[in-house]
Amino acid sequence: MNARPTKPGRGMKMQTKQTWFGVAATMVCTMASVALADVTTDAWDINQGSEVTGIVSWGVYPGSDIRNMFGGEFGTIEVGNTVFYDAQIFSPGTVAWVSWRTPAAIELTRFVLSVAADGNYPTTYNRAIQGFNLYASDIAHPFDDNWGVPVYASGLLPTPLGTYNNGLYEFTLDHTFSSPISGQHFKADIVYGSFVTGPRIIELDGYAVPEPAMLSVLALSGLALIRRAPR
Repeated sequence: MNARPTKPGRGMKMQTKQTWFGVAATMVCTMASVALADVTTDAWDINQGSEVTGIVSWGVYPGSDIRNMFGGEFGTIEVGNTVFYDAQIFSPGTVAWVSWRTPAAIELTRFVLSVAADGNYPTTYNRAIQGFNLYASDIAHPFDDNWGVPVYASGLLPTPLGTYNNGLYEFTLDHTFSSPISGQHFKADIVYGSFVTGPRIIELDGYAVPEPAMLSVLALSGLALIRRAPR
């Protein structure tokens, strides 16, 4: 005679429920950790709502567009890049600047600056930079003043600048802060490295920790998993 199958006891049910709870909790923690450690959204991108608020008086090269520094595709020359003005014979060390703001305050954790110099670098330093400073503030500044101490200062950048690729010397400055930098308003100093030509900026990206709302979504997702666990 076949034995009648027995139902799992209360202890087994509790063990199963605890197992599901542990799995769900682990998933929540893992998802939050990934979100904090692997941020893929550029918080400074104009497509995310950021806006340029100011630029050095001599501006950019005719046909270029300052918004291209922040993920734009504007202008008639080097679409996607920003080229600063060549008006006078600027001496190396001349500082151009640009300011911008995000839709709301962010906690900046990292930035990546991509620049390039003409292929005859380092003979003439055409379109090169020799320094970069970044400022952050919780309040708007109407002009290029009162920004205080930069949150990042490169100092004199090394030469040769970057590696040669397709006619250009390309260089990336990738910096991660030891602790997040809070701010909604930002400014960058671009230090000319050429006697004649303005710097060529390929892109400036800023990465931030997820907003609290995103972490709440992750937590709710984890709770939903717990509630669906077998009883």
